[in-house]
Amino acid sequence: MKKNERGAFIAVNVIMALMGLASLVLIIISMVTDKVTPYLALSLGLSGFANIFGCIYRNRRRDKEDGSCENRSVS
Repeated sequence: MKKNERGAFIAVNVIMALMGLASLVLIIISMVTDKVTPYLALSLGLSGFANIFGCIYRNRRRDKEDGSCENRSVS
């Protein structure tokens, strides 16, 4: 793994961890304050965005490492 790729990988993982942590904090705030509308919707949207972003990033990274993206075989 090249130095630039490793830095990008670490940055993406840190961003995903921060979004997950923020989502959990918003869910806890929603439970503590008994206000479901603003906090729960924000946390669900944030966690959904983080999951979609992570899936797209990991699939693109896997395609680069495997070599062949047509049949998903390792070459």
